[in-house]
Amino acid sequence: MLQVRPSGKLVISGHTHRAVLVLVAVAAVVFLWLVRSILAPFILAMVIAYLLHPLIAGLERWGISRVWSILGLYLLGALALLAAALLVFPVILAEVQRVVEELPAYQAQFLTLVDQLERTYSQIRIPEPLKQWPEELLRTLERLLPAALQAAVAAVIGSVTSLLTLLLAALLAFYLLKDWPQLGAGLLAQVPRVWQRPCRLWLLRIDRVLSRYIRGQLLVALLVGAVTGVSLRLLGFRYALLVGIAAGVGNLVPYLGALLGGGLGLLLAGFQGWAMVIKVLFVFLVIQQLESTVLSPNIVARAVGLHPTWGIFALVAGGTLFGVWGVIAAVPVAALIRETLIVYREVFEVAGETSDDG
Repeated sequence: MLQVRPSGKLVISGHTHRAVLVLVAVAAVVFLWLVRSILAPFILAMVIAYLLHPLIAGLERWGISRVWSILGLYLLGALALLAAALLVFPVILAEVQRVVEELPAYQAQFLTLVDQLERTYSQIRIPEPLKQWPEELLRTLERLLPAALQAAVAAVIGSVTSLLTLLLAALLAFYLLKDWPQLGAGLLAQVPRVWQRPCRLWLLRIDRVLSRYIRGQLLVALLVGAVTGVSLRLLGFRYALLVGIAAGVGNLVPYLGALLGGGLGLLLAGFQGWAMVIKVLFVFLVIQQLESTVLSPNIVARAVGLHPTWGIFALVAGGTLFGVWGVIAAVPVAALIRETLIVYREVFEVAGETSDDG
């Protein structure tokens, strides 16, 4: 039978309380999975909040209120975006317009090449079964390449016009940043007192790891995009800025940058001949190796406290076990496991062992 405190609160056992917390956590995970299609602005808001929180905390130590600090940083960010738009956006539009104008000619050129390959191939005397799969491949390329080019252009235009998501994320980030100190306290208030100290330590470490991971991943994406754009521009590639931005944005998800930027780059390189296709392919192979073996292990993994060897192992293991999503979550999950073990060692002591304190 439930007991009632004089204050009116119901008294439940610790086991019941923990069971309720587990059920709430499971229900929250299931709910988030069901509404995953609308989570993009909320995830982006978390990223913005983690990026700006250290700056806002510093301004708050100088006596500036959180609200004015957030509004001031938002104003600076808006001015920076406006300046970037005035400088970069016209170049992107010019490159996209050039792609749209050259697309019909490139499609006709590709279809002519396919016809020539089919005629040349049909004159070679080889067994009929061996002829079938190249013919099917040529027909598939003939059907898919124009659609792939149009889809790539549409994706670039769609990414440029996704302003509503960014505005919603900025609004959500404002409320997260404004109430940041109360969020952690509110979570701890739901935990039994005996667990509040380890949970506080765990939340502090997780907060530090996630903020460092996000900043490290953004730095790697910026470097990949800049190196890609500059390298392609030096080679005389006409769409260097467009492909560099695609590679940098795509690199926020491990390996997606190589697929998005590389695929778009190879398709657009066809406008400038096979020699440019080979050059673009070489650039992306080199940059992909640089990113996966040098930049990510040394910047992202070290930022979250992982040795580069363990960072590479986490990426490979995550990709092997869970595919693309495993690669995305590999480094932060490995860092969270590491921080959880550290908190466990700091908080708990095995019965029968001598304590360090005496």
